[in-house]
Amino acid sequence: MKKNFWMLGFAAAALMVGCSNEDIESSGTDITMGNSDVEIRLASSAGGTRSSVESNEAGLFEADGLGIYCLAKDVQSINPNETPINWNNGDELDFSVWMDNIETNAKLNADKTATELIWKDGETRFYPVANWYTYRFYGYYPRVETVTRTESRIEAAMTIDGTQDVIWGRTNNEDKEAYCAKYFRNAAHAGEIPGIEFEHKLMRMTFSIVPGEGADGTINAALTMGVKSIIVKDVPTQLSLVIADRNDAAEEGKVTFDWYNNLADFPLLDANDQPLGEDHWVQETETTVGQGILLPVPASKEERIYTVQIVLKDKDGHTFISEHPIELRQGTDYEAGKSYNVKMTINGPEVIVLNATLKPWDVDTDGTIGDVTL
Repeated sequence: MKKNFWMLGFAAAALMVGCSNEDIESSGTDITMGNSDVEIRLASSAGGTRSSVESNEAGLFEADGLGIYCLAKDVQSINPNETPINWNNGDELDFSVWMDNIETNAKLNADKTATELIWKDGETRFYPVANWYTYRFYGYYPRVETVTRTESRIEAAMTIDGTQDVIWGRTNNEDKEAYCAKYFRNAAHAGEIPGIEFEHKLMRMTFSIVPGEGADGTINAALTMGVKSIIVKDVPTQLSLVIADRNDAAEEGKVTFDWYNNLADFPLLDANDQPLGEDHWVQETETTVGQGILLPVPASKEERIYTVQIVLKDKDGHTFISEHPIELRQGTDYEAGKSYNVKMTINGPEVIVLNATLKPWDVDTDGTIGDVTL
């Protein structure tokens, strides 16, 4: 199972920063290049390790494999020799990219009141000692090894199959000193917990079934029916997520899809990404089928109308296939982070019965065609 999660609301992740009793100062042109004494710690008030697990009101979640960035956003104008911010120069001494796609696991703390973000490599990380830049934190899931970057933009390409939740977030503190070691040495910010505000980039589609009445006015026939499979047809599998963009904040977190290439059919699965079971029978009341499918969000109703292929079965072993994929026409545009339910009314099977009659031969009493002489 992929470490996936679903949160109906937005999850708020917090960056908890502690300071030691000793301050490290840099002045004039004598600048020490390295770490400060201010440790970078991340946590979240946001739960679940599966694609369709609901979060609680605090947004608690667990997931392995987030990517975290700490990127320079502005110069502090305190020390000289500040170089232009460049997220793509590859220089290890450059402070523009202080944390570069660090693999991070989100775990509930001991009393399950917060989600701690733990560096997978176990290292301790600090803010830079040099007062050159202020920083913004970015986080996304699922993490990919290779990203595309320029001096001012970082973008990740991902492949989805209907089971992965894709989330993205950043800190939004507009204080001119947020965030750096100097910011947290200010008494006004002692104990402050900055937050990465995560949001979903996909929508979820769930399915439920209810019995329909037969001609006899009962649901008895419908109760013999069940769902064998549900497939959402022709779904884009490739997406591009803008993790950060210094030149256009509106681009950050933007997701784009190719709606014409690399399409695939996404089957509805049971919990923990298991194949749909044999026990999804129609009940007297509405019941949910499977765990739901996570899907790209069309920009509008006109851009993409999702279609589903549904196969039903009865308790005698017969299967019933819809002749054509069924169009799911929604009343409004879909939105990321929302869950949409497809409610299906299932009726009982109708046995095909044919009666036949055959008209008797109408005999022509003068039916001579002609004499044949050999």
